[in-house]
Amino acid sequence: MTPHITSLDMDCDSERALEVYTHFSEQLRELAVFFKRDDFFLPFCELRFPKLEVLDFYSDDQQFDIPEAVWIVCAFFRRMPKLRRITLRCNVNEEVLAVITENCPDLGTLYLKGDNLGAKSFRHLGQLKKLTSLKIEGWIRCNILQDCKPIPSLDSMYLHSVLIDDTQGFFRLLKDVAPNLRILEAIESDIDDECLKYISCNIASLRSLLLEFCPNLTEDAFSFLDRLTNLHELKLGYLDVPHNLFELIPKNSVRHLELYRCDKLDDAVLPLVAEKFPQLCYMEIASCHKITLEGVDRIRALMPNAEIVSFMLF
Repeated sequence: MTPHITSLDMDCDSERALEVYTHFSEQLRELAVFFKRDDFFLPFCELRFPKLEVLDFYSDDQQFDIPEAVWIVCAFFRRMPKLRRITLRCNVNEEVLAVITENCPDLGTLYLKGDNLGAKSFRHLGQLKKLTSLKIEGWIRCNILQDCKPIPSLDSMYLHSVLIDDTQGFFRLLKDVAPNLRILEAIESDIDDECLKYISCNIASLRSLLLEFCPNLTEDAFSFLDRLTNLHELKLGYLDVPHNLFELIPKNSVRHLELYRCDKLDDAVLPLVAEKFPQLCYMEIASCHKITLEGVDRIRALMPNAEIVSFMLF
């Protein structure tokens, strides 16, 4: 029925599923696979996907503790030189990461968990001349980037549910590894005031910053944001932003502002947006429970040329 498919998203949890993957392996360009059972993991990794460009790989962690499994997985990635985007929803080790960087020169997007990666593990990333986006989950060491050559193409860093033993130390290395970083997202991260100060004062290339559910940030942290003179997009969510947030960053260049569950803000502070954000083109207010529809209407009247969106989520 579908002899020419090039994209497949399917669990590998049976002999029949393995047969399907085997049948289409030579023609697939995009692949998403989830292993519910360990016994199909290694047989799958012995398949060849020579045309594959996009891979979402979700597997059980324990396989990477077995030397034979690591060898088979390394061989698996050596056979896919055309990969451009990899999502590794598993705890890969440094050996696997090294093989990927050596054999996938066109890789532009890499998403992975860092729990099993030690110091200097990301030094291998310096080989990826086309890497633009890096997303990390889990626990990582601050010196994971040590000895990594600069990656001028890297412009997006996503830290989702990340714990770092020295967060500011990580960003000190990131500043040199990604000299052209434009986008930084930190969700459920342990960024604190001193770290945000360092980012604001030292990563001048940032144009987009998202901070969501960073419990170590206090009200004092936000006064440094206008040091980011190229920042055009600011997104804040689940944060105790101060009531006078808009007064703290009067020199900002923000054109796109999103506020989600910033419950210390109320209608009284909204008129300051028109005064302190003269370049604003878009504003989104979501589930900030002290801000009413009437308050939103007033700011719309003050900024008729800006698109202002408001909605409530529970």
